[in-house]
Amino acid sequence: MRLLPLALAFATCLPLAAHAAEPVLPQLKAYTVDPSWLQPIAPLQIADHTWQIGTANLTSLLVQTPQGAVLLDGGMPQMADHLLHNLQLRGVAPADLRVILLSHAHADHAGSVAELKRRTGARIVVNAESAVLLWPAERPAPTAPVTRIVRKPVAGPALVAALFDEPSTYSITRPLVSDMA
Repeated sequence: MRLLPLALAFATCLPLAAHAAEPVLPQLKAYTVDPSWLQPIAPLQIADHTWQIGTANLTSLLVQTPQGAVLLDGGMPQMADHLLHNLQLRGVAPADLRVILLSHAHADHAGSVAELKRRTGARIVVNAESAVLLWPAERPAPTAPVTRIVRKPVAGPALVAALFDEPSTYSITRPLVSDMA
């Protein structure tokens, strides 16, 4: 008779123990990355006027032109200070960063872009699909194109130079939306 209360108490704990052992769904875990994705590095020249200013394993490219600087991808959200520091090491003042060109809207490419935009005033250029993902939730969706959409193909240095020219003189292979807040 004395064992019955003990057995009941034990039986009520079994479902809790089984539930605690279930694996957590991956989407419910904190977003973690390899430490090398956040390991600062000094600017590394990779071509004429082109520097890797990101981290040990996340590339953010700085292209320096006479018209101003272009940043290709901004890395993780934690990287804004590091990128601004490396811009300064390359002699680029925050106001001289004219364009942030995003490859796509994943956190490891676009994570610091909002902060960089706030601190530099740079124009953001992104494909239309990424623009939808990056659009600020507190702002109403645009009823017209953000500023411009371009469609004719151009590649390489011509694209970088064209980012500073009249919109009708350049384009890329996929639509771009620029000047997001």
